[in-house]
Amino acid sequence: MKNWEYYKDDIKRYGVDRFAIKKDGTATKCHSIRCKECRFLNGCVMEKTKFLYQEHHEEPIKLTHLEYELLKEFVKEYNYIVRNKANNSLSLHLEKPYRYISELRWSSLEASYQLNSFFNKFFKFIEWEFQPINIQDILKIVR
Repeated sequence: MKNWEYYKDDIKRYGVDRFAIKKDGTATKCHSIRCKECRFLNGCVMEKTKFLYQEHHEEPIKLTHLEYELLKEFVKEYNYIVRNKANNSLSLHLEKPYRYISELRWSSLEASYQLNSFFNKFFKFIEWEFQPINIQDILKIVR
């Protein structure tokens, strides 16, 4: 899969000329970050073009033992995990949730559960900017 395929939703959201990739690999609007925080620091138009046509390589997800065990429990009742922007909280959803932009949180029509603030320090790889993450997919990747 090429990077343009992987980031297609972000490109549609921000526009090809206005989208940027942070150093951690997350997509954002170009003007919402400083140039030095962007992956395309030098000659951004050419770098971005080359990047979009390269093969996408995901960084491996690293879980602590506790995070792995938590996911094994979560997946018994929920399929997706996301991070809400409003309070940095994590929530679990039975069906794929959608963004509630005005409230800076995720929502779904089926069963969902917002984890209490104790869990905010876990699963740091999950960010508001990401699409909902299928818990089963994470478990397959890490073990």
